[in-house]
Amino acid sequence: MKKIILYYGPRLEFDKLIPENFYTLDQVVRWIDIQNRFGGSVDLNNNSSLVGYSMSYSGITEGAEQNFVSILDVFNEAIDEVYLQNPTEGIRKEIERVFSKEIIEIRHHNYETVSKDALLEFNSNFDNRIIGQNHVKEQLLPTLYNIYKGKNEGKPSILMFYGNSGVGKTETAKFISDSLGGNLFRKQLSMFQNNELLDYLFGTKHSASSFTKDLLERESNVILLDEFDKAYFSSYNAFYQVFDEGIFEDKNYKVNLKNTIIICTSNYKTPEEIRRTLGDPIFFRFDRMIKFEDLTLESKIEIINQVIYEEYKKLNSDERQVVDYEELKSKYIDQAKRFVNYRHIKFLIQNDINGILVRDFLEVH
Repeated sequence: MKKIILYYGPRLEFDKLIPENFYTLDQVVRWIDIQNRFGGSVDLNNNSSLVGYSMSYSGITEGAEQNFVSILDVFNEAIDEVYLQNPTEGIRKEIERVFSKEIIEIRHHNYETVSKDALLEFNSNFDNRIIGQNHVKEQLLPTLYNIYKGKNEGKPSILMFYGNSGVGKTETAKFISDSLGGNLFRKQLSMFQNNELLDYLFGTKHSASSFTKDLLERESNVILLDEFDKAYFSSYNAFYQVFDEGIFEDKNYKVNLKNTIIICTSNYKTPEEIRRTLGDPIFFRFDRMIKFEDLTLESKIEIINQVIYEEYKKLNSDERQVVDYEELKSKYIDQAKRFVNYRHIKFLIQNDINGILVRDFLEVH
């Protein structure tokens, strides 16, 4: 063995690191299993490379994970280089115990953080992307500036976005992530049953899905914990260390969340309600509480214009002959007061356009 690279980060970047030709860990494990069950041997080409992806470790037993080097030993003479993406702590420790540190290289993906250009882009484009929440931009800019200047000293910035549904909370998180580059890392905590969420956050077997494993795979340093208010109450203490130190760990993985922006969303109406429901230990770990206001009539009209414009662009020339752009706009602006939020407006407009098109289609055919 000449080189072992332990890489922590997303698959997209890991693929740029590995050689063009290689054997996968899944293949090697399968061959070893066949040899053990039926005898015989599998010969690998000399000077080969072995690549293990994050998902590959799920295919090995607890015992094999704890004695991972035994897998490498089977084809040790043929394999020169090993590339492992997001290995478990058990695998890392086993490799460091057995192999010389001269051949082990540990690499961590460098996530985009707030740059001057990202800060300026956020300021310039916010109002076009997020309608009716200009005060939110004014509260977010100091946080982003602190990260840009390094005043946060690497500590995560923990934000609570609160207010009614469909007024821009999730879209703002997406916009921040887009400004920094990379797809937003989003977890909807309400999707988990109580015990499922605890297992996911605290970790169980190395083969099971876990928050730490997903965090290692993230492409962005913007993390959205959607519907944080609907998570199981006992799960909140899982976030104490990450909110304080930027470290999240379970029995299998450890993740450094330096300079991350962690956004929690909720439908609470006031900070007092948040504090009463979540409790002081988690409440006082938020750096900022940012309220998203209900949409004004002016904002609703602006959203109507924007949605109709975007939906109309998707139509082909024949469909545009059927859908009257100005008539549609006038119809929705006249009813703007009754609409609740962005999702409500978009849903109705899309359904209306599709209804017009299908009725025309049926008449023609």
